[in-house]
Amino acid sequence: MSNERYYKLHPDLAIGPSKFHGQGTFATRRLGRGTLLLVIGGHIATLKEEAGLPHNIQDAGVQVASDLVLTPRTSELAGGIGYVNHCCDPNAGFHGQIFLVAIRDIAQGEEVSFDYAMCLGDSPHAAPYRLECHCGSTLCRGWITDRDWAIPVLQARYRGFFQPYLQARIEQRSELLLGPPQHVEPDLAEQRSSMSSPPPEYPKCDSEFIKQLPDWEKEYKQSNELAIHYTPEQWKTARPEFSEHDLRILGEPVMEDWEEPYMRVLADIATENGGVVLEIGYGMGISARFIQQAQIDWHLIIEANQAVARKARKWATTCSIATLVLEGLWQEALLLIPDDSLDGILFDTYPLTEKELYQNHFGFFPHAFAKLKKGGLLTYYSDETRWFSEIHIKRLTMAGFSAHAIDGKTVAVSPPEDCEYWKSKTILAPIIRK
Repeated sequence: MSNERYYKLHPDLAIGPSKFHGQGTFATRRLGRGTLLLVIGGHIATLKEEAGLPHNIQDAGVQVASDLVLTPRTSELAGGIGYVNHCCDPNAGFHGQIFLVAIRDIAQGEEVSFDYAMCLGDSPHAAPYRLECHCGSTLCRGWITDRDWAIPVLQARYRGFFQPYLQARIEQRSELLLGPPQHVEPDLAEQRSSMSSPPPEYPKCDSEFIKQLPDWEKEYKQSNELAIHYTPEQWKTARPEFSEHDLRILGEPVMEDWEEPYMRVLADIATENGGVVLEIGYGMGISARFIQQAQIDWHLIIEANQAVARKARKWATTCSIATLVLEGLWQEALLLIPDDSLDGILFDTYPLTEKELYQNHFGFFPHAFAKLKKGGLLTYYSDETRWFSEIHIKRLTMAGFSAHAIDGKTVAVSPPEDCEYWKSKTILAPIIRK
């Protein structure tokens, strides 16, 4: 019996050895965005019935409902979607239940791939799905699970390219939280283009802020006497220097291990609500490890330095909580995260421009307010010893946070005498609720 009744492949696609796994599907010429790549056919089966199929075809179908898959029943009839592999940075997605389309231009010789998050959904009718990912893309999540569809970043990236049952599930959740969703035509090419634009301007270092510093801090916080000797682009590609006790990039002291008790408190604050937690700045991974000890659903990480991001992705493969590492400046990567989608944020970055010196968190406040759900919590490396300065509170309220929702706790720390960026024995852990 011919396979033609079970799938229809675009004539300019061919099957060959895959860099991802086994056999794959490749473009024999350039295919434009929107091209219909594959029409999927097969038998309708429940998830339980699929589990009883021969092992070599259990992943040859596609999930089209909470308890239904479209699948071949014998290896002789397998093909089509079974030869389109997963990638965390895919070039194809679904249009309806049976059409696989190009979501960006596909070059000649490029392998066609889709993200399993576009069709794989958790179900009470099947055991949880978890598979280690080796796609090798810079967006690799390390693991593929049947709950990846719920990651806010992926919901934004793949809007309109999910299987309809998952898109309906996403929009139902969104409507409960935010009201009816507004349709946005998905365009990953435009997202990539916008991510390459220059970061927004920051307010200059506020003279009011400098005036309020205690005398011992003024000795090393005179921003008009300090110069940033690198650009954000240089920071991205610089080689990090890890030691047993610290991390330096371009000679700058990014993080030291004396911060551990402080990072534990920040992680506790950011994860108090559970749900989806965003951490900006991986560094030595101190706060990341504490976040993984909490009861949360998703752990998102944004890291600007490429080598540190690679280290974070490798670490993410060992995590029990689903973890996604986004590489780039936070001003770039934050574009992929929908508004009103985060339950907690921990912000701890290093200043990359003179305008950010000693107040790089100030420029982030409006973005945090936009991305947090109502009741969501923001915390960050505060640069305050015991309580907020007047200008600090002013910037929080200007971003939209209520003065009554601004709180914090003092954390005892023991920085060494030669620490270049902190001299006090206490540091404030902010607790900011939207």
